[in-house]
Amino acid sequence: MLLDWSFTGDGAVGEDVANLIIDSCTDGLMDVALLPEIAQSATDGYLRGLRDGGWTGSDDAVRITIAACGAAKYSWFAPAVAGRAARDHIGQSSYGQDTSAAAAARRVTGLVTLIAEWAEAGLG
Repeated sequence: MLLDWSFTGDGAVGEDVANLIIDSCTDGLMDVALLPEIAQSATDGYLRGLRDGGWTGSDDAVRITIAACGAAKYSWFAPAVAGRAARDHIGQSSYGQDTSAAAAARRVTGLVTLIAEWAEAGLG
């Protein structure tokens, strides 16, 4: 096992799992169609881990916190993709799988949708 101690420390409940969910698909290596399953599995596993660690709080509060952290951190994502598509420029993060910026925009629609849903849930 390898540990990167440079980023260890306290963090907000839900912050790391929100990163995991979004980052699992942003680089283009995993199909965005799997995003709902990834989000559900990661959230369920995170909640189990919290319970195993002694968490006695509300599952709904954790889900809202995951949504709020994810929406806050990735609020830039949709405008960035739209800007690249408008300029017909493909970033390096797609590992060459997208043939155009429009294809990249279509590929990440599920990500943008999840981030918008998280924003709505975090505000709710």
